[in-house]
Amino acid sequence: MSKKAGKKKRLERGMGFLFIRLIVKLASSLPLAWSGFLGRKAGDLLYFTWRRRRRIALVNLRLAFGEEKSEKEIKSIARKSFQNLLGGLFEVIRFTFLPLESLEKRLVVEGKENLSRALAEGKGVIAFTAHLGVFPLIGSKFARDGFPFSYVIRFPDDVRATDYIKKLGERVNVKFISVKPQHRCISQCLKALRKNETVCLLGDQYSKEGVSVNFFGHPAPTAVGPVVLSLRTGARLVPMFIVRRADNKYSLRIEPPFPLETTGKPEKDIPENISRLTKVVESYIRRYPDQWAWIHRRWRGQSFKV
Repeated sequence: MSKKAGKKKRLERGMGFLFIRLIVKLASSLPLAWSGFLGRKAGDLLYFTWRRRRRIALVNLRLAFGEEKSEKEIKSIARKSFQNLLGGLFEVIRFTFLPLESLEKRLVVEGKENLSRALAEGKGVIAFTAHLGVFPLIGSKFARDGFPFSYVIRFPDDVRATDYIKKLGERVNVKFISVKPQHRCISQCLKALRKNETVCLLGDQYSKEGVSVNFFGHPAPTAVGPVVLSLRTGARLVPMFIVRRADNKYSLRIEPPFPLETTGKPEKDIPENISRLTKVVESYIRRYPDQWAWIHRRWRGQSFKV
């Protein structure tokens, strides 16, 4: 990398870190209702100004719903998804600085017994979710309830931003496991599961090393981690999703443990189970299309150009 490119990269990272600090400062200083309102307005602004991501969202939506929804409906979903993405981010940050009781008043949990029963087996739990709704609140809820909870995430390149995110997690007892380096990620996941803790993986984004499965009628490379980890450890794989309701509360649905189908042939079992698990994700996105992060290039590497 040239000196000029290196300088530009450092500048971008520095600006990214300052942006994170600014968002946290702003979101945490307002009443919850105002924080969410401001976030949604910021999402609206982003929709009209971040042309590349808006285009990606529209392309994705046309791929997923082109034969089911009109162009007007697709654009409406795209715009609302930007609003929900930023509105949810602001609310998650605000809840980080509020007592658990504030979240409890807004959160309706269904199926908590499914998590309790899975943990009772003593092998830990692999929570499986997606970039849907206000998914960071899942960890905030359970960790503050006394269930040790770790997210497997990709940290920013900037070390300061990474440290800051970890400190925010500490406020609500949430831990993070970095996807890189891979060997350390696997080791930390196994350690947490052996302690009968919950490890959360998000399985709805593009994965270059994953297997190709059907997603909204198109092949999509998908990470195999959740299934491989469950097969290796015997830990229950529990899908759970949190979405915003019409009354502005949140609904957290914890599904029964996902029944893995096994034949003793990993080359067959892994793609088959990932395909079935992806159908669960798709079913939730179909129910709440404006709450999913359409700005991600889910079908990259295929013949679809943005």
